[in-house]
Amino acid sequence: MNFLITENNDYNPKALDIYKNIGHIFTFEKYDPKIIDVLIVRLSQFLDQSFLGKFPNLKYIISPTTSLTHIDIKYIKKKNIQIISLRNCKEKLEIITSSAEHALTLALSLERNLHNFLKEKIEDWDRYKYPIREISSIRVGIIGYGRIGKWLMKVFNLIASDVFFYDKDEKYKSFSRFREKRDLLSECDILLICASYDKGDKPLITFQDFQSMKNGINIVNIARAGLVDEEAIVYGLKKGFISGYATDVLIEEEDKKSIKESKLIELKSEGYNILITPHIGGAASEAIKKTELILAEYFQKLIYKKI
Repeated sequence: MNFLITENNDYNPKALDIYKNIGHIFTFEKYDPKIIDVLIVRLSQFLDQSFLGKFPNLKYIISPTTSLTHIDIKYIKKKNIQIISLRNCKEKLEIITSSAEHALTLALSLERNLHNFLKEKIEDWDRYKYPIREISSIRVGIIGYGRIGKWLMKVFNLIASDVFFYDKDEKYKSFSRFREKRDLLSECDILLICASYDKGDKPLITFQDFQSMKNGINIVNIARAGLVDEEAIVYGLKKGFISGYATDVLIEEEDKKSIKESKLIELKSEGYNILITPHIGGAASEAIKKTELILAEYFQKLIYKKI
C-alpha cells in the first residue's frame, strides 16, 4: 500500500512508523500519482476533482479533521474513495481540547475587548475607550453540544452567570440547560457556535434570527463559516444588533476564494468590533500530533481487519 503525505512537515513520527509498517510513504517532492492508494492530508489543499483526478487508484483519504468542507464529497462517493477522519474516532477525542480552548480565548478576548485595546499605541491608552464585561455577570449560550460544547459548558459553569445550550439532537431536550435556539438567542449575552457542519447545510444564524436575538449580543464562531450567514452578521454589526463577532473561519475558505474578498475583514478595517484568527483552533502542536496518531492507529486496525 502506497501513502502520499501532502504536508509532511513535523508529522508525528509514531504515526509515520505505523504507516511504514503497512506500506511505503511518499511525499510531495517525488511521487507517482498512479500508484498512490492513500492520501494523508491536512488543510492546505482543497481535494476536488481537479486534484483527486490525478490519482486513479486512490482508495482512502485520511484527514485529521471533523469537518470535511475541504473535500469534494460528491466526487469521492462517485469514485468509491473512503474518508477516514476524526468523525471515525470520536471516542478518542476527549483528550483533544485545542479548539475548545481557542473558543474560550476568543470569547474572553471579545468580552474584554483585548483585540481593540492591544492595537492602541501606549501613549493613546484610554481604559474607557472600549466597553468590557465581566463573564460572571453575563449569560452564555452554546450552539452544538458535542465534544467542544460540553467542554465549554464545564468551563463557563465555573465563571459565568448562567450557561445554556442548543443542539439539534432530540435527546438533549430534557436537559435542564437546554434551550430552543430562539430562546437561547433571546436570553444570552454571548453565543458560541461549535456545531458540526457539512457543505450544503443551512446556516444556523440568519437574518430571521434578529427577530429573537438579544440586542448587543457577542458571537463567537469556532466551527465552520457556513454555520452563519455572513451577510447577516455584517448587517447585524452595521445596525448594532450584534456588538461583536469573533471567528476562526471565513466563508471564503470554504468557497475557495481569496480571503481578501471577505466583507468581515473589510468591516474590521473600518473599525467594527471584529476579531478574526486564521483557522488556528485545532492547530496546537500537541493536538495535531495526537490526532495524527489517533488516525494512524484507527487506519491500522481498519486495514488489518480487512486482510
